[in-house]
Amino acid sequence: MRAYSSHVDVLLLDRFTTATTFELADYRRWLLERPRLARPGTPVWTTISTEPAASLVNQVRTLSGGRNVSLMAEPNTRGC
Repeated sequence: MRAYSSHVDVLLLDRFTTATTFELADYRRWLLERPRLARPGTPVWTTISTEPAASLVNQVRTLSGGRNVSLMAEPNTRGC
């Protein structure tokens, strides 16, 4: 991370978490840790995934025989 940050103006921190076991709280910790690995003072930009990674969608499609399978989470309306 330090080597990359010496060649760029801004670091993009990006990690797909949708449809994975990676919890949002863990993503927060991951995001807080990454800038410490870069050159001090390097600005960072991040994203929060709202859809599963294309590679995951392709893998599920292949394993399901080519059928389109929804990986989107359904809203939890119980207990509201």
